[in-house]
Amino acid sequence: MSQKTMGVALQTLQRVHKEAKERAAGVLFLGDFWDRRGDLPVVPLNKVQQELSSWHVPLLLLPGNHDQVDLGGEQHSLYSLQLAARCAHVFTQPTLFKDSLWLPYRRDEGAVRDAIEAAQRQGPLKAIFGHADVLTAHMNASYQARDGLPPGLFPGRVPVYLGHYHYPHTLPGTAITYIGSPFQGGDTSDTTDSGEVDFSAAGPGGLKSLSPEVIKGLIQQGQLRKGDVVVLRAAEDNEELIAAQKLLHKHGVEVSLQLQPASRPAARIAAAEQLSMQQLLEEYAANTGMDQEVLALARGALQALGARASEVPPHSRLVLQNVTVEGFGPFKTLVSYPLADRGVVAVTGRNEDDAAAVSNGAGKTSLLTALLWAFKAPDGRGLIAADYVNEDSKKAAVTVTGTINGEPFEITRSVNRGGRASKSGLSLSIGGEDLTAQEQRLTEQLLQARFSSSLLPKTLVFTQEDLLALLQSGDAAFAVICVW
Repeated sequence: MSQKTMGVALQTLQRVHKEAKERAAGVLFLGDFWDRRGDLPVVPLNKVQQELSSWHVPLLLLPGNHDQVDLGGEQHSLYSLQLAARCAHVFTQPTLFKDSLWLPYRRDEGAVRDAIEAAQRQGPLKAIFGHADVLTAHMNASYQARDGLPPGLFPGRVPVYLGHYHYPHTLPGTAITYIGSPFQGGDTSDTTDSGEVDFSAAGPGGLKSLSPEVIKGLIQQGQLRKGDVVVLRAAEDNEELIAAQKLLHKHGVEVSLQLQPASRPAARIAAAEQLSMQQLLEEYAANTGMDQEVLALARGALQALGARASEVPPHSRLVLQNVTVEGFGPFKTLVSYPLADRGVVAVTGRNEDDAAAVSNGAGKTSLLTALLWAFKAPDGRGLIAADYVNEDSKKAAVTVTGTINGEPFEITRSVNRGGRASKSGLSLSIGGEDLTAQEQRLTEQLLQARFSSSLLPKTLVFTQEDLLALLQSGDAAFAVICVW
Protein backbone atom coordinates (compact mmCIF):
# COMPACT_ATOMS: atom_id res chain seq x y z
CA MET A 1 0.00 0.00 0.00
CA SER A 2 1.24 3.45 -0.96
CA GLN A 3 -0.25 6.72 -2.14
CA LYS A 4 0.20 5.50 -5.72
CA THR A 5 -1.49 2.09 -5.24
CA MET A 6 -4.16 3.20 -2.74
CA GLY A 7 -7.09 2.87 -5.16
CA VAL A 8 -6.40 -0.66 -6.36
CA ALA A 9 -5.32 -1.73 -2.85
CA LEU A 10 -8.66 -0.67 -1.36
CA GLN A 11 -10.53 -2.48 -4.15
CA THR A 12 -8.48 -5.60 -3.38
CA LEU A 13 -9.30 -5.38 0.35
CA GLN A 14 -12.99 -5.01 -0.41
CA ARG A 15 -12.91 -8.00 -2.76
CA VAL A 16 -11.05 -10.14 -0.20
CA HIS A 17 -13.52 -9.20 2.55
CA LYS A 18 -16.47 -10.02 0.31
CA GLU A 19 -15.14 -13.46 -0.61
CA ALA A 20 -14.18 -14.24 2.98
CA LYS A 21 -17.76 -13.50 4.13
CA GLU A 22 -19.24 -15.61 1.33
CA ARG A 23 -16.98 -18.53 2.24
CA ALA A 24 -17.36 -18.02 6.01
CA ALA A 25 -13.57 -17.90 6.17
CA GLY A 26 -10.86 -15.82 7.77
CA VAL A 27 -8.08 -13.87 6.04
CA LEU A 28 -4.37 -14.50 6.39
CA PHE A 29 -1.94 -11.72 5.45
CA LEU A 30 1.70 -12.71 5.03
CA GLY A 31 3.49 -9.37 5.24
CA ASP A 32 4.56 -6.17 3.47
CA PHE A 33 1.24 -4.39 3.76
CA TRP A 34 3.02 -1.05 3.46
CA ASP A 35 5.39 -0.06 0.70
CA ARG A 36 7.75 1.98 2.88
CA ARG A 37 9.06 1.78 6.42
CA GLY A 38 8.80 4.42 9.13
CA ASP A 39 6.22 7.18 8.99
CA LEU A 40 3.05 6.09 7.20
CA PRO A 41 1.28 8.35 4.69
CA VAL A 42 -1.75 9.80 6.46
CA VAL A 43 -4.35 9.54 3.70
CA PRO A 44 -3.76 5.85 2.82
CA LEU A 45 -3.56 4.99 6.54
CA ASN A 46 -6.93 6.63 7.26
CA LYS A 47 -8.52 4.95 4.23
CA VAL A 48 -7.22 1.50 5.22
CA GLN A 49 -8.31 1.87 8.84
CA GLN A 50 -11.75 2.96 7.69
CA GLU A 51 -12.02 -0.06 5.39
CA LEU A 52 -10.82 -2.56 8.01
CA SER A 53 -13.15 -1.15 10.67
CA SER A 54 -16.04 -2.58 8.64
CA TRP A 55 -14.59 -6.11 8.51
CA HIS A 56 -16.40 -8.86 10.39
CA VAL A 57 -14.11 -11.81 9.61
CA PRO A 58 -11.00 -13.00 11.48
CA LEU A 59 -7.84 -11.32 10.19
CA LEU A 60 -4.38 -12.72 11.02
CA LEU A 61 -1.38 -10.60 10.03
CA LEU A 62 2.37 -11.24 9.88
CA PRO A 63 4.77 -8.27 9.71
CA GLY A 64 7.00 -8.28 6.64
CA ASN A 65 10.35 -6.56 6.31
CA HIS A 66 8.69 -3.46 4.79
CA ASP A 67 6.33 -3.28 7.77
CA GLN A 68 9.10 -3.54 10.36
CA VAL A 69 11.06 -0.56 11.65
CA ASP A 70 13.76 -2.07 13.90
CA LEU A 71 16.10 -4.96 13.06
CA GLY A 72 14.54 -7.17 15.72
CA GLY A 73 11.07 -6.82 14.19
CA GLU A 74 9.47 -5.71 17.45
CA GLN A 75 8.38 -2.31 16.09
CA HIS A 76 6.20 -2.40 13.00
CA SER A 77 3.38 -0.61 11.22
CA LEU A 78 0.68 -3.28 11.59
CA TYR A 79 -0.33 -2.16 15.09
CA SER A 80 -2.52 0.49 13.49
CA LEU A 81 -4.37 -2.18 11.47
CA GLN A 82 -4.94 -4.34 14.54
CA LEU A 83 -6.51 -1.36 16.30
CA ALA A 84 -8.82 -0.67 13.35
CA ALA A 85 -10.10 -4.19 12.64
CA ARG A 86 -12.40 -5.78 15.22
CA CYS A 87 -11.18 -9.34 14.77
CA ALA A 88 -7.52 -8.81 13.87
CA HIS A 89 -4.41 -10.25 15.46
CA VAL A 90 -0.78 -9.50 14.59
CA PHE A 91 1.96 -12.09 15.19
CA THR A 92 4.90 -9.93 16.25
CA GLN A 93 6.81 -12.96 17.59
CA PRO A 94 7.11 -16.49 16.15
CA THR A 95 3.95 -18.15 17.48
CA LEU A 96 2.44 -21.63 17.50
CA PHE A 97 -1.30 -21.24 16.80
CA LYS A 98 -3.80 -23.86 15.64
CA ASP A 99 -0.99 -26.43 15.25
CA SER A 100 0.74 -24.12 12.77
CA LEU A 101 3.80 -21.92 13.14
CA TRP A 102 3.49 -18.21 12.34
CA LEU A 103 6.81 -16.59 11.45
CA PRO A 104 7.15 -12.82 11.08
CA TYR A 105 10.15 -11.66 9.07
CA ARG A 106 13.48 -12.46 10.71
CA ARG A 107 16.94 -11.86 9.28
CA ASP A 108 18.71 -14.30 11.62
CA GLU A 109 18.75 -17.89 10.37
CA GLY A 110 19.38 -19.10 13.93
CA ALA A 111 16.23 -17.36 15.21
CA VAL A 112 14.12 -19.03 12.51
CA ARG A 113 15.68 -22.43 13.23
CA ASP A 114 15.04 -22.05 16.98
CA ALA A 115 11.41 -21.10 16.34
CA ILE A 116 10.83 -24.13 14.10
CA GLU A 117 12.50 -26.55 16.51
CA ALA A 118 10.60 -25.12 19.50
CA ALA A 119 7.30 -25.53 17.63
CA GLN A 120 8.12 -29.11 16.58
CA ARG A 121 8.80 -30.04 20.19
CA GLN A 122 5.16 -29.20 20.94
CA GLY A 123 3.90 -31.73 18.40
CA PRO A 124 3.46 -32.27 14.62
CA LEU A 125 3.03 -29.09 12.58
CA LYS A 126 0.18 -28.76 10.10
CA ALA A 127 1.75 -25.81 8.28
CA ILE A 128 4.15 -22.87 8.51
CA PHE A 129 3.06 -19.38 7.51
CA GLY A 130 5.77 -16.75 7.21
CA HIS A 131 7.53 -13.89 5.49
CA ALA A 132 11.06 -14.78 4.45
CA ASP A 133 13.87 -14.71 1.89
CA VAL A 134 14.65 -18.27 0.78
CA LEU A 135 17.73 -19.06 -1.26
CA THR A 136 16.92 -19.91 -4.94
CA ALA A 137 13.35 -18.53 -4.71
CA HIS A 138 12.20 -16.44 -7.68
CA MET A 139 11.84 -12.71 -7.17
CA ASN A 140 10.25 -12.67 -10.63
CA ALA A 141 10.28 -14.86 -13.73
CA SER A 142 13.84 -13.84 -14.60
CA TYR A 143 15.68 -13.33 -11.33
CA GLN A 144 16.44 -15.81 -8.57
CA ALA A 145 17.44 -15.03 -4.99
CA ARG A 146 21.14 -15.59 -4.28
CA ASP A 147 20.84 -14.92 -0.55
CA GLY A 148 18.42 -15.97 2.16
CA LEU A 149 17.44 -18.88 4.33
CA PRO A 150 18.47 -22.34 3.08
CA PRO A 151 15.43 -24.34 1.88
CA GLY A 152 16.56 -27.25 4.08
CA LEU A 153 15.89 -25.13 7.16
CA PHE A 154 12.17 -25.88 6.78
CA PRO A 155 10.77 -29.35 7.56
CA GLY A 156 10.45 -31.25 4.29
CA ARG A 157 7.00 -32.72 4.94
CA VAL A 158 5.32 -29.60 6.32
CA PRO A 159 3.66 -27.21 3.82
CA VAL A 160 5.23 -23.75 4.03
CA TYR A 161 3.37 -20.68 2.73
CA LEU A 162 5.41 -17.50 2.43
CA GLY A 163 4.99 -13.85 1.59
CA HIS A 164 7.80 -11.53 0.45
CA TYR A 165 8.39 -12.24 -3.24
CA HIS A 166 5.61 -11.14 -5.59
CA TYR A 167 6.07 -14.01 -8.03
CA PRO A 168 3.79 -16.97 -7.09
CA HIS A 169 5.65 -20.28 -7.27
CA THR A 170 6.75 -23.39 -5.38
CA LEU A 171 10.45 -24.13 -4.95
CA PRO A 172 11.26 -27.37 -6.83
CA GLY A 173 11.76 -30.37 -4.57
CA THR A 174 10.32 -28.61 -1.51
CA ALA A 175 6.98 -27.85 0.14
CA ILE A 176 7.79 -24.11 0.14
CA THR A 177 5.27 -21.95 -1.74
CA TYR A 178 5.31 -18.20 -2.28
CA ILE A 179 1.67 -17.14 -2.56
CA GLY A 180 2.52 -14.06 -4.65
CA SER A 181 0.95 -10.63 -4.84
CA PRO A 182 -1.49 -8.81 -7.13
CA PHE A 183 1.01 -5.93 -7.35
CA GLN A 184 4.31 -5.54 -9.17
CA GLY A 185 3.59 -8.50 -11.44
CA GLY A 186 3.48 -6.69 -14.76
CA ASP A 187 7.20 -6.57 -15.46
CA THR A 188 7.41 -10.35 -15.95
CA SER A 189 4.24 -11.11 -17.91
CA ASP A 190 5.58 -10.47 -21.42
CA THR A 191 8.37 -13.04 -21.19
CA THR A 192 5.98 -15.97 -21.64
CA ASP A 193 5.16 -14.91 -25.21
CA SER A 194 8.72 -15.63 -26.41
CA GLY A 195 10.42 -18.95 -26.91
CA GLU A 196 12.24 -20.40 -23.90
CA VAL A 197 15.54 -22.23 -24.24
CA ASP A 198 16.62 -24.36 -21.28
CA PHE A 199 20.38 -24.46 -20.58
CA SER A 200 22.13 -26.70 -18.10
CA ALA A 201 25.11 -25.47 -16.08
CA ALA A 202 27.40 -26.55 -18.94
CA GLY A 203 25.28 -25.18 -21.77
CA PRO A 204 22.33 -26.27 -23.92
CA GLY A 205 21.98 -29.90 -24.88
CA GLY A 206 24.94 -30.98 -22.77
CA LEU A 207 27.45 -28.55 -24.26
CA LYS A 208 30.65 -28.39 -22.20
CA SER A 209 31.05 -24.62 -22.35
CA LEU A 210 29.20 -21.29 -22.31
CA SER A 211 32.10 -19.52 -23.98
CA PRO A 212 31.50 -16.50 -26.24
CA GLU A 213 32.28 -18.66 -29.29
CA VAL A 214 29.58 -21.20 -28.37
CA ILE A 215 26.95 -18.51 -27.73
CA LYS A 216 27.77 -16.65 -30.98
CA GLY A 217 27.54 -19.94 -32.86
CA LEU A 218 24.07 -20.62 -31.47
CA ILE A 219 22.95 -17.15 -32.49
CA GLN A 220 24.39 -17.49 -36.01
CA GLN A 221 22.70 -20.89 -36.40
CA GLY A 222 19.36 -19.38 -35.42
CA GLN A 223 19.01 -21.49 -32.28
CA LEU A 224 18.96 -18.28 -30.22
CA ARG A 225 17.04 -15.23 -31.39
CA LYS A 226 16.23 -11.80 -30.04
CA GLY A 227 13.37 -12.06 -27.55
CA ASP A 228 14.15 -15.64 -26.49
CA VAL A 229 14.35 -16.42 -22.79
CA VAL A 230 17.37 -18.48 -21.79
CA VAL A 231 17.30 -20.40 -18.52
CA LEU A 232 20.79 -20.88 -17.05
CA ARG A 233 20.98 -23.42 -14.24
CA ALA A 234 24.05 -23.79 -12.04
CA ALA A 235 25.06 -24.73 -8.50
CA GLU A 236 26.61 -21.28 -7.97
CA ASP A 237 27.36 -18.04 -9.77
CA ASN A 238 30.71 -17.81 -11.55
CA GLU A 239 32.62 -15.65 -14.03
CA GLU A 240 31.61 -17.78 -17.03
CA LEU A 241 27.91 -17.37 -16.22
CA ILE A 242 28.27 -13.62 -15.72
CA ALA A 243 30.06 -13.24 -19.07
CA ALA A 244 27.41 -15.39 -20.77
CA GLN A 245 24.60 -13.24 -19.34
CA LYS A 246 26.23 -10.04 -20.62
CA LEU A 247 26.75 -11.44 -24.11
CA LEU A 248 23.18 -12.80 -24.33
CA HIS A 249 21.75 -9.47 -23.17
CA LYS A 250 23.83 -7.72 -25.83
CA HIS A 251 22.04 -9.80 -28.50
CA GLY A 252 18.58 -9.14 -27.05
CA VAL A 253 18.21 -12.51 -25.32
CA GLU A 254 16.61 -12.46 -21.88
CA VAL A 255 18.30 -14.54 -19.18
CA SER A 256 16.81 -16.34 -16.17
CA LEU A 257 19.58 -17.54 -13.85
CA GLN A 258 18.44 -20.37 -11.60
CA LEU A 259 20.89 -21.29 -8.85
CA GLN A 260 20.45 -24.87 -7.67
CA PRO A 261 22.75 -25.41 -4.67
CA ALA A 262 23.99 -28.85 -3.82
CA SER A 263 21.51 -30.91 -1.85
CA ARG A 264 21.78 -30.51 1.89
CA PRO A 265 21.65 -33.35 4.41
CA ALA A 266 18.23 -34.07 5.82
CA ALA A 267 17.30 -32.14 8.93
CA ARG A 268 17.72 -33.79 12.31
CA ILE A 269 14.75 -35.95 13.29
CA ALA A 270 12.54 -33.85 15.55
CA ALA A 271 11.96 -35.17 19.08
CA ALA A 272 14.06 -38.28 18.35
CA GLU A 273 14.33 -39.05 22.05
CA GLN A 274 10.57 -39.69 22.10
CA LEU A 275 10.76 -42.43 19.45
CA SER A 276 11.36 -46.14 19.85
CA MET A 277 14.23 -47.79 17.99
CA GLN A 278 11.80 -49.06 15.33
CA GLN A 279 10.25 -45.61 14.85
CA LEU A 280 13.68 -43.96 14.74
CA LEU A 281 14.84 -46.40 12.04
CA GLU A 282 11.77 -45.72 9.88
CA GLU A 283 12.14 -41.94 10.21
CA TYR A 284 15.84 -42.10 9.37
CA ALA A 285 15.19 -44.36 6.39
CA ALA A 286 12.51 -42.00 5.06
CA ASN A 287 14.74 -38.93 5.51
CA THR A 288 17.80 -40.42 3.84
CA GLY A 289 16.23 -42.63 1.17
CA MET A 290 17.85 -45.73 2.65
CA ASP A 291 18.35 -48.68 0.32
CA GLN A 292 15.52 -51.21 0.79
CA GLU A 293 17.89 -54.14 1.27
CA VAL A 294 19.78 -52.27 3.97
CA LEU A 295 16.48 -51.28 5.59
CA ALA A 296 15.32 -54.90 5.60
CA LEU A 297 18.55 -55.98 7.33
CA ALA A 298 18.14 -53.25 9.94
CA ARG A 299 14.54 -54.25 10.61
CA GLY A 300 15.66 -57.84 11.08
CA ALA A 301 18.32 -56.80 13.58
CA LEU A 302 15.72 -54.89 15.59
CA GLN A 303 13.32 -57.82 15.56
CA ALA A 304 16.00 -59.87 17.28
CA LEU A 305 15.78 -57.45 20.23
CA GLY A 306 12.14 -58.34 20.81
CA ALA A 307 9.89 -55.94 22.72
CA ARG A 308 12.78 -53.57 23.51
CA ALA A 309 12.79 -52.34 19.89
CA SER A 310 9.26 -50.96 20.17
CA GLU A 311 9.72 -49.33 23.58
CA VAL A 312 10.55 -45.65 23.94
CA PRO A 313 13.75 -45.50 26.03
CA PRO A 314 13.62 -43.42 29.20
CA HIS A 315 14.93 -39.89 28.79
CA SER A 316 14.89 -36.58 30.61
CA ARG A 317 14.54 -33.07 29.25
CA LEU A 318 16.25 -30.63 31.59
CA VAL A 319 15.62 -26.89 31.24
CA LEU A 320 17.41 -24.54 33.64
CA GLN A 321 15.64 -21.35 34.69
CA ASN A 322 17.83 -19.71 37.34
CA VAL A 323 20.85 -20.18 39.61
CA THR A 324 21.27 -18.29 42.90
CA VAL A 325 24.52 -18.30 44.89
CA GLU A 326 25.34 -16.85 48.32
CA GLY A 327 28.55 -17.23 50.29
CA PHE A 328 29.81 -19.49 47.52
CA GLY A 329 33.39 -18.97 46.34
CA PRO A 330 33.93 -15.25 45.64
CA PHE A 331 30.17 -14.52 45.88
CA LYS A 332 29.71 -13.25 49.41
CA THR A 333 26.27 -11.68 48.97
CA LEU A 334 23.27 -13.23 47.25
CA VAL A 335 23.54 -13.14 43.44
CA SER A 336 20.98 -14.53 40.99
CA TYR A 337 21.56 -15.33 37.29
CA PRO A 338 18.73 -16.09 34.82
CA LEU A 339 19.39 -19.07 32.53
CA ALA A 340 16.10 -19.53 30.65
CA ASP A 341 16.09 -19.32 26.83
CA ARG A 342 19.73 -18.22 26.63
CA GLY A 343 21.19 -21.04 24.55
CA VAL A 344 24.97 -21.41 24.84
CA VAL A 345 26.30 -18.84 27.33
CA ALA A 346 29.93 -17.68 27.37
CA VAL A 347 30.92 -16.44 30.84
CA THR A 348 33.58 -13.72 31.08
CA GLY A 349 34.72 -11.68 34.09
CA ARG A 350 36.86 -8.87 35.49
CA ASN A 351 38.66 -8.95 38.84
CA GLU A 352 37.96 -5.49 40.32
CA ASP A 353 40.01 -6.22 43.46
CA ASP A 354 43.20 -6.98 41.54
CA ALA A 355 43.54 -5.36 38.11
CA ALA A 356 46.70 -7.35 37.41
CA ALA A 357 44.72 -10.56 37.65
CA VAL A 358 42.47 -9.46 34.75
CA SER A 359 39.67 -12.07 34.88
CA ASN A 360 41.37 -14.58 37.22
CA GLY A 361 39.49 -14.80 40.51
CA ALA A 362 36.44 -12.98 39.15
CA GLY A 363 34.23 -16.01 39.76
CA LYS A 364 33.74 -17.47 36.27
CA THR A 365 34.58 -21.04 37.25
CA SER A 366 32.79 -20.72 40.59
CA LEU A 367 29.57 -19.60 38.90
CA LEU A 368 29.68 -22.46 36.42
CA THR A 369 30.62 -25.12 38.93
CA ALA A 370 27.89 -23.88 41.29
CA LEU A 371 25.42 -25.61 38.95
CA LEU A 372 27.31 -28.91 39.19
CA TRP A 373 27.82 -28.49 42.94
CA ALA A 374 24.08 -28.10 43.50
CA PHE A 375 23.38 -31.30 41.53
CA LYS A 376 26.10 -33.19 43.48
CA ALA A 377 27.87 -33.72 40.15
CA PRO A 378 31.68 -33.90 39.98
CA ASP A 379 33.21 -30.56 38.94
CA GLY A 380 36.82 -31.72 38.61
CA ARG A 381 38.15 -29.27 41.22
CA GLY A 382 38.86 -31.85 43.93
CA LEU A 383 37.63 -29.62 46.79
CA ILE A 384 35.82 -30.66 49.94
CA ALA A 385 32.43 -29.07 50.70
CA ALA A 386 33.78 -26.51 53.19
CA ASP A 387 36.31 -25.21 50.62
CA TYR A 388 33.45 -23.65 48.64
CA VAL A 389 32.44 -21.30 51.49
CA ASN A 390 33.43 -17.67 50.98
CA GLU A 391 36.25 -16.67 53.36
CA ASP A 392 34.04 -13.96 54.92
CA SER A 393 30.93 -16.16 55.20
CA LYS A 394 29.83 -18.93 57.53
CA LYS A 395 27.62 -20.64 54.97
CA ALA A 396 27.56 -21.32 51.24
CA ALA A 397 24.30 -22.02 49.44
CA VAL A 398 23.33 -22.62 45.80
CA THR A 399 19.76 -22.89 44.50
CA VAL A 400 18.93 -24.05 40.97
CA THR A 401 15.44 -23.90 39.47
CA GLY A 402 14.07 -25.19 36.17
CA THR A 403 11.93 -27.95 34.70
CA ILE A 404 12.55 -31.67 34.29
CA ASN A 405 10.30 -33.26 31.66
CA GLY A 406 8.00 -30.26 31.98
CA GLU A 407 7.72 -30.35 35.78
CA PRO A 408 9.17 -27.46 37.81
CA PHE A 409 11.98 -28.36 40.20
CA GLU A 410 14.12 -26.65 42.82
CA ILE A 411 17.42 -27.91 44.24
CA THR A 412 19.19 -26.24 47.16
CA ARG A 413 22.56 -27.37 48.47
CA SER A 414 24.31 -25.69 51.39
CA VAL A 415 27.29 -26.14 53.67
CA ASN A 416 28.01 -24.51 57.04
CA ARG A 417 31.57 -23.95 58.15
CA GLY A 418 32.53 -23.81 61.79
CA GLY A 419 36.12 -24.48 62.81
CA ARG A 420 37.18 -27.81 61.38
CA ALA A 421 33.70 -29.23 61.24
CA SER A 422 31.20 -28.65 58.48
CA LYS A 423 27.53 -29.49 58.07
CA SER A 424 25.86 -29.70 54.68
CA GLY A 425 22.28 -29.81 53.47
CA LEU A 426 20.53 -30.91 50.26
CA SER A 427 16.87 -30.44 49.38
CA LEU A 428 14.86 -31.35 46.28
CA SER A 429 11.32 -30.60 45.15
CA ILE A 430 9.73 -31.60 41.84
CA GLY A 431 6.27 -30.55 40.72
CA GLY A 432 5.66 -28.80 44.02
CA GLU A 433 6.33 -32.02 46.00
CA ASP A 434 9.15 -32.04 48.56
CA LEU A 435 11.25 -35.15 47.78
CA THR A 436 14.04 -34.47 50.27
CA ALA A 437 14.96 -37.68 52.06
CA GLN A 438 15.89 -37.95 55.73
CA GLU A 439 19.40 -38.98 54.75
CA GLN A 440 21.38 -36.86 52.31
CA ARG A 441 22.77 -39.88 50.47
CA LEU A 442 19.20 -40.93 49.60
CA THR A 443 18.50 -37.47 48.17
CA GLU A 444 21.73 -37.78 46.17
CA GLN A 445 20.53 -41.11 44.78
CA LEU A 446 17.25 -39.50 43.74
CA LEU A 447 19.14 -36.66 42.03
CA GLN A 448 21.14 -39.20 40.05
CA ALA A 449 18.03 -41.17 39.11
CA ARG A 450 15.95 -38.16 38.00
CA PHE A 451 18.66 -35.86 36.56
CA SER A 452 21.49 -38.26 35.58
CA SER A 453 23.82 -36.01 37.59
CA SER A 454 26.95 -37.90 36.57
CA LEU A 455 26.36 -36.85 32.92
CA LEU A 456 26.04 -33.14 33.64
CA PRO A 457 29.78 -32.25 33.75
CA LYS A 458 30.09 -33.04 30.04
CA THR A 459 26.70 -31.73 28.91
CA LEU A 460 26.00 -28.68 31.07
CA VAL A 461 29.30 -26.86 31.71
CA PHE A 462 32.49 -26.53 29.69
CA THR A 463 35.23 -24.67 31.61
CA GLN A 464 38.45 -23.20 30.24
CA GLU A 465 40.26 -26.22 31.67
CA ASP A 466 37.94 -28.45 29.62
CA LEU A 467 38.72 -26.42 26.50
CA LEU A 468 42.48 -26.75 27.08
CA ALA A 469 42.09 -30.48 27.64
CA LEU A 470 40.13 -30.73 24.39
CA LEU A 471 42.80 -28.86 22.42
CA GLN A 472 45.61 -30.92 23.93
CA SER A 473 43.87 -34.30 23.67
CA GLY A 474 44.97 -37.10 21.40
CA ASP A 475 42.62 -39.00 19.11
CA ALA A 476 41.47 -41.48 21.77
CA ALA A 477 40.76 -38.82 24.42
CA PHE A 478 39.06 -36.60 21.83
CA ALA A 479 36.76 -39.47 20.83
CA VAL A 480 35.77 -40.02 24.47
CA ILE A 481 34.86 -36.34 24.84
CA CYS A 482 32.80 -36.40 21.65
CA VAL A 483 30.86 -39.45 22.82
CA TRP A 484 29.57 -37.41 25.77
